[in-house]
Amino acid sequence: MKLSLSLISVLLVSGFCSAAAQAQGYYQTPSLHEDTLVFASEGDLWRAPAQGGTALRLTTHPEVESTPMMSPDGRSVAFMASYDGPREVYMISITGGTPKRLTYEGGGVDLRGWMNNGQVIYRTTNITGRIPRILRTVDPQTLTVTDLPFDNADLATISDDDQTLFFTRYGLSMFSDNAILYRGGRMAQLWKGTLNSDTEAERLAADFGAPIRHPMYADGRIYFVSDQSGADNIWSMDEAGGDLRQHTDRTEWQLRTPTLHAGTIVFQSGADLFAYNIAEDTTEQLDLFLMSDGDYGRERWIDDPLNYFEDARMNPAGDAVTVTARGRVAAAFTGQRRRVDLNIAKDVRARSAAYSHDGESIFVILDQDERGEIWKFPANGVGTPQQITRDSEFHIWNLFPSPHDASLLFMDKGGRLMHLDTETGQTRVVHQTESSFDFAFSGPTWSSGGRYIAYAYSDARNLSRVALYDTESQTRTTVTTGKFESFAPAFSSDGDWLYFISNRSFN
Repeated sequence: MKLSLSLISVLLVSGFCSAAAQAQGYYQTPSLHEDTLVFASEGDLWRAPAQGGTALRLTTHPEVESTPMMSPDGRSVAFMASYDGPREVYMISITGGTPKRLTYEGGGVDLRGWMNNGQVIYRTTNITGRIPRILRTVDPQTLTVTDLPFDNADLATISDDDQTLFFTRYGLSMFSDNAILYRGGRMAQLWKGTLNSDTEAERLAADFGAPIRHPMYADGRIYFVSDQSGADNIWSMDEAGGDLRQHTDRTEWQLRTPTLHAGTIVFQSGADLFAYNIAEDTTEQLDLFLMSDGDYGRERWIDDPLNYFEDARMNPAGDAVTVTARGRVAAAFTGQRRRVDLNIAKDVRARSAAYSHDGESIFVILDQDERGEIWKFPANGVGTPQQITRDSEFHIWNLFPSPHDASLLFMDKGGRLMHLDTETGQTRVVHQTESSFDFAFSGPTWSSGGRYIAYAYSDARNLSRVALYDTESQTRTTVTTGKFESFAPAFSSDGDWLYFISNRSFN
């Protein structure tokens, strides 16, 4: 433990150094009104000209402020913060001042926008039900709370007369899931309901065939985000759900937290903010500069380095270890050898580093391509790394090199356990999961001779079982019945026994 703590402390300090005095920020959740733009960055709220430029800090509290939304008159900003414990909705003047708390729900709330009459719309989960969600409004002056009578409503926008609510139901965003091209039963739907009426809400564009997210009302149309074209783009429909139009033609990155004002939609994509002009059909990136001392980029010591620890793997000889922390990899040794830091580019993140069977190389997954690929680095840090996989069909979760030869196992988001010969580049599928998990395998371990590999997998019932793979005959045998959950297999040193853990107590 002493070696690990010291190593990680030294490794992590270098990650907090900033070469530039002022770098571009990471900009999130923009909101626009006339010539003023408000957004979140560095855990605070910022105000800048609508066309970009220098941004001034609007809040300075150590707590994180997020999701700013400007009022219809442009004088106030509603936002989320945890000043008094759980996350609640607060409001602050556009010129600054002391924030005012608007909700007292004890958490479980998310800001959704404003009514045109100056009331704030938010979603709460503080009701009973299997998936408890409802929209509420709060009056910023009296703090009077009113329920909007639509079940499982999530994101919302209101018509100009505050009478018609367009809202989404379901959607993976409700569960913090960022899946792309999802077309299952939890696909986000758009609904239309009339307030102060007994009329039943109706679903719009039910045959659209793709999620409908982030509705925004303007001039008799509902603008929204969907990945129906293969990537997130801005679309619109009329109030009846017809006349569907695709406005942007983006091919990559997700489109997040759009807001609409006076014919312009501002949104986040990656670390930047963009503005889409509806009338001119143009999209421009907003060039922003934070008037900040950049304290988050200042070099500092970490008091709790183990919180940033990701992975550690011993080499087959047992005298060296790879340590992965904050996307960087270092190798340390039991003797007097110096620590080796792998030369990984600053804009690349490394994962799942592990020694090869001979200890001469370190295999690493580098997240620099579309889905992450496997690379091989010289273990002594000298020489050029070699890319092992290319154009992978699925995101690679992790890798496990064989302690006996140049092969390794890796798992991918396609629900596959793969066997890779790192010298020839040939791969074959060891196991394709029948479960509902795309991360369905764990604990691969090799027998003493290297012929057999044992691992745990989730079966069609999502129950964990143990399987044995013969690398010579390329056959697989399930060795537990599936009556009980079984996992963490391990061979005895003589190779005659296979141990595993099993949940067999029903207390």
